[in-house]
Parts: sequence; structure tokens; C-alpha cells
Amino acid sequence: HFGITPHNDACAQAIRIGDGSTPVCFISAETDGFPSSECAANGLNDIPFDVWYIYTASCDGFATADLCQASCDTRLAVYATDACPSAATPPLVCRDDDCDLQSRATFNVVSGASYRIRLGGFCRYNGVGTLVMSCAPCPCDWNHAGMLNSQDFFDFLTSFFANDADFNKSGNTDTQDFADFVACFTGGC
Repeated sequence: HFGITPHNDACAQAIRIGDGSTPVCFISAETDGFPSSECAANGLNDIPFDVWYIYTASCDGFATADLCQASCDTRLAVYATDACPSAATPPLVCRDDDCDLQSRATFNVVSGASYRIRLGGFCRYNGVGTLVMSCAPCPCDWNHAGMLNSQDFFDFLTSFFANDADFNKSGNTDTQDFADFVACFTGGC
């Protein structure tokens, strides 16, 4: 396959995807994205030999792009746009080495919105893998605003002291609900 670039090698040829598993091939990919300071890690601020996807969110909440099963050292960036990003477009998130040498990113999404995903790394000669996309509301987004912030913590406390915060679905509100919520909130979604 070396010498034949992937169909989605250029940003303009991004493949539309939804939740689930998508095979990824990096073999013979070229680099057509832009470096960005948000992607600075391990002495590199770019995603070399990239391929592109457009993800349409299926929920209001948090999407995860998981490339942990790739056969090579990967990086990924997500942009809050359906269009190809310019050099001035910062990514929502840029990740490197989240699961050994592979990458995984979680980011806020709005149902029906499109997000441009750039995958790459040191995979040009031997890289294949599976991109797994998923979307879920964050359980500690207590007020269902689509983002996790301090207001969720205050709203949970109000519910907790009103005896209406069965976070762990045990049938009653108790200190375990408080501990479980705090663990979720501090860990993030």
C-alpha cells in the first residue's frame, strides 16, 4: 500500500463518521494540517502524516475519540468546525500518548454539531488502527448544561442537602452519593 495515499489524507476529503468503530490507515499519509501551540508535546507541535474525519455528535455532553488500538505512535486533534481549520484555528483539544504511545481525547459536544478530527503521528510506513467514537452525557454535569463547571458542584450540594441527590442510584441520598459525585467531578468527564 505504500505510495497510495489514504482517501482522507487531505482535510478536504475528510470522512464523515458517527459513534462506533472506524478503521484507520495512515500508510503513505502526507501532512496537510498546521502546527499549533496547543499540540506541543514531546518536542513537536504538529501532527505529522495526518488523516481526517468529521464527527457528528449524537448527544449533548462529552464525546471521546479513542485511538488506543493503533499499531503506531499516534497524536490527535479535534476542531469545533465542519470546515478545514486554518493556521489561526486552535483545536478544542490536542492529545498525545494517553494510552501508551496512542491517543485518546474527550471533548464537549452539542448534539448534531460537527467536529473535524485530525489523526496522525509516526505511522506513515506501518500505521493502522481503529478510531472508536462515543458520546455520553456526563453524569456529574448535574444541571445538564452540557459542560462541567463549579455550578454543577453547587447545584449538587443544593440537591444533596434537600435529600434529592441519589447520584449512585442506590435508592437514597447518603454520604456515598456525595463521595461518588466528588470523584466524578474531580476526575472530569
